[in-house]
Amino acid sequence: MVEKTAPLWQVDVRALGYLPRQYPYEGGETWLQLNPLCFTGPEYIVVTFVTREAASGLPRRDSPDERLPYRLHALFVDAKSGDIRATREWPTASENSYVTPAAGGNFITLTPDKIWLYSADLQLQSERDLLLSSRADEGWWQFNESPNGKYLLVMNGADRRTISARHPANLYYNYQWIELGNLRVLHSWQENTAENLWKGKEHLNVTGGHVGSLYDDEIVIPFYTGFLVRKLDGPLRLVPFSRPVINDGVFGFLSSELLISQRRSRYKHEKGDITLIRRDGEVLFQQQFSDREQAAWLERSIGGRRFALAIYRGKGGSEVLDIAAHYTLSRVMVYDVPSRQWVYTLDAKAQSIKDITGLALSPDASSLALIDGDGVLKLYDLPRATASGGHG
Repeated sequence: MVEKTAPLWQVDVRALGYLPRQYPYEGGETWLQLNPLCFTGPEYIVVTFVTREAASGLPRRDSPDERLPYRLHALFVDAKSGDIRATREWPTASENSYVTPAAGGNFITLTPDKIWLYSADLQLQSERDLLLSSRADEGWWQFNESPNGKYLLVMNGADRRTISARHPANLYYNYQWIELGNLRVLHSWQENTAENLWKGKEHLNVTGGHVGSLYDDEIVIPFYTGFLVRKLDGPLRLVPFSRPVINDGVFGFLSSELLISQRRSRYKHEKGDITLIRRDGEVLFQQQFSDREQAAWLERSIGGRRFALAIYRGKGGSEVLDIAAHYTLSRVMVYDVPSRQWVYTLDAKAQSIKDITGLALSPDASSLALIDGDGVLKLYDLPRATASGGHG
């Protein structure tokens, strides 16, 4: 069903300092990386943005964080009223820093140097040093959290070592598996990119240095005939798809039993698609979008009951001349996993929205929040799900 109703409320977060984080794309376009929007529980929607700090002399001995070039800012917005309830900021060495939900209504703030754990009422519970600033500058750190908000996997490039005259510069990666309830490191290990961790008959080898998608203590990595799964640093095994899936976009856990694959390139003359896959490789749902439509901003609710997807439509461009089309937002769709159907469609033209820079679903999947291209945060009500999986 297509919804044309107005948002429950809206607030101009650009006026409060928000700017989307954009990164250059070699085709002349820009692309957004981390989602600046999330629900940390039923009470708060959090909007994050990073500013670059001007140098102000030498750092004081008692304030070493003053040397860090960025500040991560967070606006805590009341989910019912749209009022700003609190603001916070943290020093960081990277624009790739953010706030993300943890189990029990808690949330974490993640930077290359440190992780902070906060309670639902914004009280600091714990913190842990990562000390990865140098790796952040080099782009050699990645992270992935479990969809249930219980665990985090952090990976960074450790160093290069001379293995032999034929292989003089193999890169080693360090991994840390962290429990978000107390920020305790449960397991750490190292992998070498020279090691073929997948020993299958396929011609394509998978080496060390893949953060993959995490659920509890398992990691999945996309593969051209299916996906590879392993227990942390354990051996890989291949799970083939029951029918062909193009997994050249986002691929990973939706819930403990389901995976999702999203083909979403906005810079090629290709159709976008979405696929829902069971852990045994059975393809449960597959949909290809119309010509010159691309899927973007795949965001799930905690627990994986629903996911939201933004669909962009392209105009102009030339495949022959390798000229990219210009894309604008067509609609935002919400899919209900138990009932296997789309249950909500927000018409972008009716809402006068040409682009979005953030998208999130509430923990109970009853609300949809987005930040439009003008920096306005809007909240929309979604159809309620019944106990049987249908909708009232």
